[in-house]
Amino acid sequence: MLNTTDELARGSRLSRNTVLNLVGQCAPLLVAIFAIPLLIRGLGTDRFGVLTLAWVVIGYFSLFDLGQQDTNFLDTVAREAAPEGFDIIIDDASHIGDISKITFWHLFDNHLKPGGIYVIEDWRTGYWDKWIDGARYKKTKESKIIRPFIHGFVGKCLNFTETNLKGGRIKRTIVSCFGRIKRVTYKYHFPSHNFGMVGFVKELVDELGV
Repeated sequence: MLNTTDELARGSRLSRNTVLNLVGQCAPLLVAIFAIPLLIRGLGTDRFGVLTLAWVVIGYFSLFDLGQQDTNFLDTVAREAAPEGFDIIIDDASHIGDISKITFWHLFDNHLKPGGIYVIEDWRTGYWDKWIDGARYKKTKESKIIRPFIHGFVGKCLNFTETNLKGGRIKRTIVSCFGRIKRVTYKYHFPSHNFGMVGFVKELVDELGV
């Protein structure tokens, strides 16, 4: 049952990524249909010709864009280096959360063998103020009096009710109310640091837990 669930989840992510890639390919074409006539009208045919040549040159340079988020490049490398899948993948590339996330899910879903190992290097950059998507960890202040006081007070009321009141509907209602209050006060959201690579790694922890 677990394997079936994992396969369905991976299939869902693969379908979603395929749709997003198609949208990413088609969106510029739709924009160009409306934008290019406006550019020709505003620049004139001569200047637009120069701009077109510049676009061609930039397009050639893009052939050498081997960024780790380039899923086509990742597929090519995987087909040539490990057609049957990788035993271990080590991500020691950009150290940027959004980019590393794209790489991870593509390789994990498509090119890592079952039981394989995926290592993410240097995710501590998420704690660096000067890093592009990092931030210094700031510990939040919390009252050390209010929560313990509530816990103790509710606990005493609960014990008193269970010990001194006679059984019946009223007692059950009071005990139930105090029990709910006690559970709510213990459902505590711990302060957490969610920037950059740190946030991405925590998303993976949530994924594993769920």
